[in-house]
Amino acid sequence: MPIILLWLVFAIVVGFSAAGQNRSFWLWFFIATLISPLFAWIILKIISGK
Repeated sequence: MPIILLWLVFAIVVGFSAAGQNRSFWLWFFIATLISPLFAWIILKIISGK
């Protein structure tokens, strides 16, 4: 159970990070929930160029 909560918390963090870069919070939250918050965050950083 705690791993699921951590997964969702980190997916929310990815969503807020995306929103801070003028991208869709919900889209990136969904992507992070499906694949992995870590991989989604890496992809987000690569495509944002930062």
